Amino acid sequence: MKQTKWQRLATIGLCSSLVINAFSGVTAVAETITIESSPTVASSAKEATSASSATPESTESSQETTETSREEVTQETVEQEDTTEIAQEENLLEPSGIQAKIMPRAFVWAATGTTNRTTVRLNDVVDYRMKLENITTDDTNSDIVGPIRIESKLAAGMTRPTSVIIKVGPEEQNVVIGEGSHNANSGGEYFVWTESTRTVTAFINRLHGRTSGNTGYIKTLYFQTRITSGTHNEKKYIDSTIRFNGFGAVNRRNEMTYVDRFSGNLGLKGNLKFYDEDGVASKEQMSLSINPVLFKSTNSRVEGTLLRYPLTMTNAGSGLYRFDTGLKNIGTSNGGSWFFFSNDIVINFATATTNRIDKIVLAPPKATLPDSRTGVMTSRAYTSTTYTRSNYDISTYNFTKATGKTWRITNRSSNSGVSTNIMFSDNLVGTTGQFNKGNSGATINYYIYYKKLYENFVNSNGQKITPPSGFTQGKRTVINSEAYTFKQSGTLPDTYKVGTKTYQFKGWYKGKNKPDTLTTTKAPSYPVTYNDDDDLTVVYEEVVMKTYNLPAKDVYFGYVDEAGNLLNTAGFSVEAELGESDETESTVLGKIQGTDEVMSKLKKLSIPGKSYDFPIDKLKTYGARSVNHTIPKQYKTMSITPLATYTGDKTKYPMTKEIRKNIEAPYTVVSQADGVEAFKLTNAGTFFRTRRAFWTWDPNNTLYAMGIYSGTVGKNYNLASPEGTIYYYLENRRVTENFVDPSGAKITPPTGFTQGKQTVIDSDNFTYASTKALPDTYTTGDKSYKFKGWYKGKTKPGTLTTTKTPSYAVTYDDKDDMTAVYEEVQPTAEMTVSRLLEVIPNEASMMWIVKLKNTSEVPLTNVKLAPTAKWAAGISPPTQLAVRIGNTPNKIIPVTAEQWQAGVNLDIEIPVNGEALVTVNTAKITGEPRQLLTAEMTASGNFSAVTASNFVRIQGEDQTITPTPVEEGFISTPTFDFGKITINSSTKQYGLKKAADYYGNGTRNPYLRIKTSQPNWQLTAQLSQLTASADSLPTSTRLLLGSADVIAIENYNQVTELTNKVGVTKALTLTSDGTSTPVILNNQFTGNDVYQLDFDFANVKLEVPANQGKINEKYQGTVTWNLVTGP
Repeated sequence: MKQTKWQRLATIGLCSSLVINAFSGVTAVAETITIESSPTVASSAKEATSASSATPESTESSQETTETSREEVTQETVEQEDTTEIAQEENLLEPSGIQAKIMPRAFVWAATGTTNRTTVRLNDVVDYRMKLENITTDDTNSDIVGPIRIESKLAAGMTRPTSVIIKVGPEEQNVVIGEGSHNANSGGEYFVWTESTRTVTAFINRLHGRTSGNTGYIKTLYFQTRITSGTHNEKKYIDSTIRFNGFGAVNRRNEMTYVDRFSGNLGLKGNLKFYDEDGVASKEQMSLSINPVLFKSTNSRVEGTLLRYPLTMTNAGSGLYRFDTGLKNIGTSNGGSWFFFSNDIVINFATATTNRIDKIVLAPPKATLPDSRTGVMTSRAYTSTTYTRSNYDISTYNFTKATGKTWRITNRSSNSGVSTNIMFSDNLVGTTGQFNKGNSGATINYYIYYKKLYENFVNSNGQKITPPSGFTQGKRTVINSEAYTFKQSGTLPDTYKVGTKTYQFKGWYKGKNKPDTLTTTKAPSYPVTYNDDDDLTVVYEEVVMKTYNLPAKDVYFGYVDEAGNLLNTAGFSVEAELGESDETESTVLGKIQGTDEVMSKLKKLSIPGKSYDFPIDKLKTYGARSVNHTIPKQYKTMSITPLATYTGDKTKYPMTKEIRKNIEAPYTVVSQADGVEAFKLTNAGTFFRTRRAFWTWDPNNTLYAMGIYSGTVGKNYNLASPEGTIYYYLENRRVTENFVDPSGAKITPPTGFTQGKQTVIDSDNFTYASTKALPDTYTTGDKSYKFKGWYKGKTKPGTLTTTKTPSYAVTYDDKDDMTAVYEEVQPTAEMTVSRLLEVIPNEASMMWIVKLKNTSEVPLTNVKLAPTAKWAAGISPPTQLAVRIGNTPNKIIPVTAEQWQAGVNLDIEIPVNGEALVTVNTAKITGEPRQLLTAEMTASGNFSAVTASNFVRIQGEDQTITPTPVEEGFISTPTFDFGKITINSSTKQYGLKKAADYYGNGTRNPYLRIKTSQPNWQLTAQLSQLTASADSLPTSTRLLLGSADVIAIENYNQVTELTNKVGVTKALTLTSDGTSTPVILNNQFTGNDVYQLDFDFANVKLEVPANQGKINEKYQGTVTWNLVTGP
């Protein structure tokens, strides 16, 4: 909050005048707001982490305890024995749910289980005994009270017991027990058979005690069971559990081994060997798998489950693959037989075989290769070591294609309903014990047949002929890939001789049927189609031959400069490519180079002659396929005719012709062509090429520089070459200077430069350099330009070079032009007008300072200064202008009123970033009190006109006007003068004095004018006690101001300044005791910067209490105005 205070010192005297004087002071008040932040609550993450870290230890401990318990239980189970056990009462665990009876501690008993066999065979009868014995030493009355429960579980393949007997005592007296409780004997003993668990449960009533030294009291459980099934070496068990009151469960196991009638080991092993059809070990990348099947068959039915032993064969290299199942132990007792077969043999190729492999078979392609279509069977009887051998047919076990990469052998045989492959086999005959092995350890040979094609050589009638040297009639090519492309080895000759016959190549075709048009390439190649239509047939035709001789020829070239002089040919090169063509093919023979003829300044190209033995009814050409000229870098182009830059004699070098002559009749001209056409050039980038054409009879359209050298043999026998020297005209390269704007549009260049100026490049190490420096800025007409940079070549780079004198080594690539880039800039200026005083007396002089600053990138020129229409009429025209740029001396320019009105040319140039100061002296400014007068001027030139103004205000007639505060404050405050008053016996109010020089005898009102820069503002006032030199008025004295009109002054200090009444204050009364009185409340008036309070002259009163004051005293008091702004 900001407070501005103004004070008025008032004086009053009896019979004298009352005067209020003003002086100001400023008080500032600041307010501070303190914001406290709440404390941050800390977390207890560390404690939580500590608590959770204990959990894994507890868990691990629990796991250790559990594992220990498991180990103990396991150990306890393993340590059970199948031998007789003596159990004491306190060591037996009582099962849950059984009422325990407390027995004497000395009571002991024993249980023993036995069978009559340790090995069993089919249909054997097994006797089982569970002997229970009560052993006591000192108590004859200690019985084991029943029921005693004996559960005996029989293994699979053992029959249900037909009867269960209790043998009593050492004498084993038989007591038969019935099945089920309803069939219990007199002692209440019986048994139960449970089919689902194959368990016999017997219930015995008691086991009696005995006296010391007596034979133990015995009861034996006895039953019989028969063996009905089993596998060789299978373990058969009878597991018994004894339970009765007071004792825990006791387990007994009796074990027997099942032995077949016939038993042994079956196994398969063998090898598969792969060859190609030539008997060479296969190099195919592949893997083989086999899935042998082992099963037992009884009465032609599979008994039990098919057993499979899938294997991946071992790659032993050279096309050999091995497998071995190992031995599998089997046996039979019921007449059933065991079979082991080599089923599901599969090849998996690394790459596809869809097209390339024709078949994979046992049958060898020729008698000299091993044949494996007959297998060998080795047999022996069960009790004999004598082996017999026999053969069996496996010829049908060929591989067939299953997928693109998979081939398999179909399981063609059937045994007991199982599809089998008997190529490798092993079996045991269940009725005789005979063992039969098929191909055990044998190697079976397979042959991989590939698709293939053959090469044939025939004449036009299709009859086979002797092929050219290096080729073979009927040559076979194996197709060994899925996407095979055949390429004949070697290149077929165009002609060849066999004895006295000469053969001419006609072409070739693929397949069985000859097409109308043959393919004429000399190295046959095509993708095969795998349809038995891939053979190659090459066709040659027998022809009549003749010997032809094409002569050697020297061709001369001359190179002419722009002035018409022959150039030294050392910097030039000529290269010719020689070739020959016939009706089927075209061949490049090599290249030759031109040589320098120093004395004549010509270039010579020597083309060798060539001889042919060639058919008389065919056509063949020999000559220059191309003639290329390479010229020094300094030259841009050359032509068979003079160019636009040529300044020499155009008749000096005659134009030669192309002449074609018959060789056998040298003076016979076959044809001729004008040199302008025959020897014209085309620009090929790095060289120039002489015109070329092709023969219409050449199907390959082979191009030749016909006019330089082209000879034909056969049906036509002639030669074309130049009649004389061939002259070519050259044009130098040039550097062109361009001046453009940033868009690339050409512009008028600076003075001293020429748009499109060309500099001749006259050497092969030329460096271009501008003849003078480019200006930073320049003006042409009404446009100004600023230098941006330059670049070499045709393409403007992202960054320009900014040196002012372009220079660079040329690159001879048509990218050597220099382009200078200038940007058109609009000169701009900033203008301000300042003055010495804001408020002046009427008819005072004034000095105006005009500051004109260059804000552009080019100088300001043609600067003119003039008043605008807003130049106030009360401001007199200047009589002179003082102009200064920087620190230079002032230049005085006399000015008449007419010149000023029209605009004064300052005759200056303001540099970039520079400024001009123009002092405008006006001799007299005339206006009404408080009137605002504006001095507005405009500056123009090569820039857009700029305008600036300032003002002065005529001082007020009643109260002083001060310069406008920057932010807030008082512009003008009133003076209250009450003149001479009388001393009265009662309180009395006095008005302001009336005088012509004081508010116009009361025709004008006192006012208070303030400025505020913020919407929040308020105004208060205080009146001090009125005092004189020897007296003072009481503090109850009051200044009555009445209600003041509040006026908003809009656009203050501007030409458009307006006043607008916005309100009225309440009636204001100030007591001289210093009490602060509100005048304007906060936010009461907003939206403007300058406000004025008008106090009605007639309403302003001074109220003096009765009988106060002294004669001839002058009383003064102070009114303090307080303007407070801010939040």
